[in-house]
Parts: sequence; C-alpha cells; structure tokens
Amino acid sequence: MINKERVKCRFNKSSVDYNKYAKVQVTMASRLMNMINKSDIKTILEIGCGTGNLTNMLLDKFRNVSLTVMDLSEKMLDETRKNISVRNLENIEFICHDGETCELNKKYDLIISNATFQWFNSLEESIKKYIDLLNENGQLLISTFGEDTFIELEKSGIKAARELNVEHNFKLRRSFVGIDEIENIIKNQNINYKVVDEKLKEYHKSSRDFIKSVKKIGANTCGSEGGITPPRVIKKVLEVYDRDFVENKFVYSTYHCIYISINK
Repeated sequence: MINKERVKCRFNKSSVDYNKYAKVQVTMASRLMNMINKSDIKTILEIGCGTGNLTNMLLDKFRNVSLTVMDLSEKMLDETRKNISVRNLENIEFICHDGETCELNKKYDLIISNATFQWFNSLEESIKKYIDLLNENGQLLISTFGEDTFIELEKSGIKAARELNVEHNFKLRRSFVGIDEIENIIKNQNINYKVVDEKLKEYHKSSRDFIKSVKKIGANTCGSEGGITPPRVIKKVLEVYDRDFVENKFVYSTYHCIYISINK
C-alpha cells in the first residue's frame, strides 16, 4: 500500500528542483500530446500536474478551454501557478487533492495524466473512475512507468547478494505494473484503447548520482518499500551498478514508459 502522506511530503520537498531532473517526464508529456486524437476539446482535466510542464503544452495547443489541474502536493501546484503565470488564469481551476480519491462531479472532453498513476494503489479502479468522467467521445490519456523501470538497480542487487554470499531478501526498487496487466485491465472495460511502451535511458556520473536524481523528483529507490537494507549491502550494490551498467563512462538507468489512450 502506497503511503500518500509520505508521497505528498516528498513532492513538496522536491518541487523547486523538480524541473532540473525530470527530463524523462518532459519527454513523456510530449508523447502524450502527440496521442491526442480530438480537436473539439472544450474541457480538460489534468491529473498530477507537477510543476506544469504538461499544463503549458496543453495551454499552447488549446487556447480557449476550461482546464482543471490537480495535484496531491500544494508546493507542486504553486510551481505550476508560477510557470503559467503569464497566461490568463480565469479558465484554470486548481485542485489540491489525491487524484485516486478525489470526487469530481463534472465530465471532461479530455482527461490526461503524465507519470502519476504509478502512485495509485488501484490502477484498475482509477482507470474505471476516469472513464466514467469522460464526456461522450472523450479521450483518456495516461502515461506511467512499467515493470522494467530501474531494472539495473534490481539486477545490481541480485549480483551484490551473490557476491556477498547473502540472501537476496531485500527490495531496492518499488514495484511497477506490467504492460500485460494494464492491457488486461483495459480489455475488461469493453472500450477502444491503445497501449504502447518504450524504454528511455538516462545517464549519470555514478549510481549515487542516479539515486540522487530520483529523490530530486520525489521518488525513491533503496529501501523504499522493503524494510532496511544493511549498509554493506547497499555499498556493494552501488559498486556493482557502477561496474556493470556503464556506457561511455556513464552509468545508465532505464525508464520503462507506458502510454495508454482510451476513447469513450
């Protein structure tokens, strides 16, 4: 079970530095924009606006829409307000709430969410909920992270345990949903959909820099949801990572990006 208060606290802390490190998330936002297949859009809901990268893209594309942006973090919403401050804010509604539990009494032509649904405890219930909030012929667009995200860290843990001759009973990365599971969830809705994925690599000077970058975007890796990992094990994991997952003298990390398009 994901602790939403903890997630909220981390995003509040990372709001100022977020844009320096969230390069993959910006790419994902652009991919989502390219998947919009409607032009007659008057109402938009953005779930998990973060610092407003996708928000600005939406406002560039749709000049005369009613836009509702939502985020769990008050500080993230503040950053969004700053980043779109030159625009007319009269048609923009800001909601500070958990997108998984927020009750909305309005329907939308487009509901869009970038790199947020991985923080929901029930992907299936959340997808159902937002399909129901679509107007007729509306579109739901979601990007999230898949099962191979940070796979190098997992492999480093397995190798480190073997080299230290200890049991691999520690968890170094949080679990991400698989693309097959996502497809099965959506198939059950009897609705038109498309699911595609890609793997993006990000490069860092060292494994420690990689972990720092993840923390700077409000996420976490080592010891995230699997208890306390002994320091000597963590040290060995980082040594293995720096040794085995290198390209052109930089360590790399994989982001498994999944894009979902649903038309009502």
